[in-house]
Amino acid sequence: MGRSPGWLLACRRTQRSVQDAAGVVFLIDAVEITPNKVEAADMLYEILVNPGVQKQRIPVLIACNKADLEEEAHSVEFIRKTLEKQLDAMRKTKTVGIGKDAASQSPALGTLDKPFSLQGLRNKVVLAECSALQGQLADVKSFISSCL
Repeated sequence: MGRSPGWLLACRRTQRSVQDAAGVVFLIDAVEITPNKVEAADMLYEILVNPGVQKQRIPVLIACNKADLEEEAHSVEFIRKTLEKQLDAMRKTKTVGIGKDAASQSPALGTLDKPFSLQGLRNKVVLAECSALQGQLADVKSFISSCL
């Protein structure tokens, strides 16, 4: 989940296409979330503050992959808390602004005077375990069906 060549271009394309989506499935590696929490939260932040996502209240599923690796995979609750903590720090930094006009570039994410919570967003954001390798995708399929 690191920033590799082409990452910025892919991010820009995602920002354009997500505005036309009926729903967003954001895939997280449940094993590698701790070392990649900043990158994961940054990518999720960009989706959540997207004006189209906010205006149309596009639902987001955070699919926690590799749930089949029970000994190594983090729980959905751990991932939720990790992302909320990172997103809280990011929104404070991005809203206050580092540099000129930073605050005007990013819409607010949640209520700034309260601790950040995914449940406090206007659009529905849910987390679910899955395993692409084992075909454990019932929650992902159900989410996609509910968006159509």
